[in-house]
Amino acid sequence: MQTLKGEAAQKWVRDYILRFYNQRGYLPSRSKINRRDGELKVKVSSGTIDKIIREFRKTGYQERRDEVPREEPESNDRDVSVSPIGGLNIPTHHAVETDSSLQGWQTVIPQISGLTVEASMPDPEKVWAKAVFEQEKHEAEQRFRQNQVITFPPQPICLVCIGDRHIGAPGTDYKALRRDSELIAHTPGMYAIDTGDGVDNFIKAKHQDARAADPLRIDEQWILLQETLRWLGDRFLISVSGNHNHWSYKIAGWDIFRSLLPQNVLYDPDEVAVTIQVGTAQWRWIIRHKTRVNSIYNALHGHKQHIRLGMQDADVIVAAHIHRGAVYEVFYHQSQRKIGILTGTYKIFDSHVREEGFLGGGLGTTVAVVMHPEGWMQPFDNLKAAATFMETLYFQTRLRKN
Repeated sequence: MQTLKGEAAQKWVRDYILRFYNQRGYLPSRSKINRRDGELKVKVSSGTIDKIIREFRKTGYQERRDEVPREEPESNDRDVSVSPIGGLNIPTHHAVETDSSLQGWQTVIPQISGLTVEASMPDPEKVWAKAVFEQEKHEAEQRFRQNQVITFPPQPICLVCIGDRHIGAPGTDYKALRRDSELIAHTPGMYAIDTGDGVDNFIKAKHQDARAADPLRIDEQWILLQETLRWLGDRFLISVSGNHNHWSYKIAGWDIFRSLLPQNVLYDPDEVAVTIQVGTAQWRWIIRHKTRVNSIYNALHGHKQHIRLGMQDADVIVAAHIHRGAVYEVFYHQSQRKIGILTGTYKIFDSHVREEGFLGGGLGTTVAVVMHPEGWMQPFDNLKAAATFMETLYFQTRLRKN
């Protein structure tokens, strides 16, 4: 009787297992074939081991359980470690003819030149430097946002909140827009704040019907908006973007509106928080295009809740967006006098508003706030009245000086 030991026994077991499965037209699944520490491990059940032992006896070989490495896991499966077949990749569900001449072959690693994964990957150090730069830039922007101040000498000023011009729409009152802009530019002490949505800018695919209805092309809308900014001259102080303006940035990554603004204008796509100082008197302003927690019954509910819920405190909070007409309201929070402002729209006819039954435009466009160095404020929902009031104040100031 012949006894196999060591590598000879392992080779016999390996060849038998492969032959055993090959004869039946399948191989063990990949979960039962793996490599560990340079060896090919075939996981077989106890029943398969018993069949191998019976084959030993039939062929006249002596059973040597100690020469066949076995592990005893909790399950009934056992691992039989066999010598590796160099470079041989055994498919999962196909019969394989083994060739003993492949034993001992070594895997050859070729030399590869070209655009490999390693060559095309970004440099980690450069990515790290970019990430730190962006973080520091963001932190600096946040510090600027929290400490913005516009200072005036001790004389009356008037800030006019103007928004939702929607240049490009067929129902926009372009004549009123120019008239108001020129009135602001020529009234002493009067300045403009833009609450957003200067153009229709229907560039989204779902708005293609609205874009087709606009008499002005998208590029013409931006050109005319730039012209309206020129009408204001150096009287333009603060601006936010609005959702219509900001579609260009969201789709193309380019904030067109920002590129049109004068360099000294305070700008943020979403919100500008700024302290207005007139002489020694100070007021905190928040300018947004829209607020949350709105109400269909109370036009300024979102303004009040913005302060009451502690999002930010301010003496004046301004928003637009809903096209319900120019209104203001004086209210109190923690015994402090506050003013909420909702600007109207120059889009006096809007087919969407008509279809949905909204209030729409034509109900006032601007709200002006006169701020006096003695520490008082007075809002107006009529721009001409505010301009007349400012001219009277400046006339009285000149008389006192004389």
